[in-house]
Amino acid sequence: MGSGAVILVATGAPEYSNIERISESGINPKASITWTPLEELMVYASVSKGFRMGGIQTITDTPTADVPPVFKSDTLWNYEIGARMSWLDDTLVTDITAYQIDWDEPQMVQRTPDNLFNIINNVGSAKVE
Repeated sequence: MGSGAVILVATGAPEYSNIERISESGINPKASITWTPLEELMVYASVSKGFRMGGIQTITDTPTADVPPVFKSDTLWNYEIGARMSWLDDTLVTDITAYQIDWDEPQMVQRTPDNLFNIINNVGSAKVE
């Protein structure tokens, strides 16, 4: 629910109300394994899934911009492998890690096409390596 001069200019009405319903369910699994072939060396791998809840926009359509009423959850999978080595009686520790993140439907803040408001929208996918 919103009201005021900005809402009046943007929508042509003195008040705005956006009533939407969002429902989410699922699990976020995580698995990891470590191996210590030497006292000074540990090797590990992990995989995990995460998500960020979607939501309802704080503004409605304007005369010059269609605004989606909701934005969806975004999800990611994280894959990681690495090794940890200790030296000099554990006074020096080195780590090396490689990872990849696959991000689906990331939520990004964007400007409406009329450049009046910020909204949150889902945009494609991303990969981080």
